[in-house]
Amino acid sequence: MIRIKYLSKINITAIFRHYKQLILASLTYILAHVFDYILTLHGLTKTNGEEANPFAQRYIDSFGLHLGLLIFKLQMIFIVIIAAIGIEYVYRNRQSKIRSDYILTVGAILTFIGGSLWLLLLLKLY
Repeated sequence: MIRIKYLSKINITAIFRHYKQLILASLTYILAHVFDYILTLHGLTKTNGEEANPFAQRYIDSFGLHLGLLIFKLQMIFIVIIAAIGIEYVYRNRQSKIRSDYILTVGAILTFIGGSLWLLLLLKLY
């Protein structure tokens, strides 16, 4: 009975305050992948090119362009964010000096750069 009482008193703002950087980095990472998904989808439909990532291309070949790319992106987002939560847990227990929000931020920046290169290529073509 005590546990139920404790669980009902979980404060959402306290969770957000404690994990604010991880939540914001995760949202930035997701936004970067949405941006990359849209530009990749647009680029692959406007050009006759193939996806450069062989793993993503395997999903596209199996499920079609729209669904295959969506499944691949969602799977990558899920894997990276679950790994970031694990790294954050290890960091909070002082067993690591690596912060997961830094990893997610670097991943988001690299994804934005990749998407921007797609955009530059598309602008050059049209």
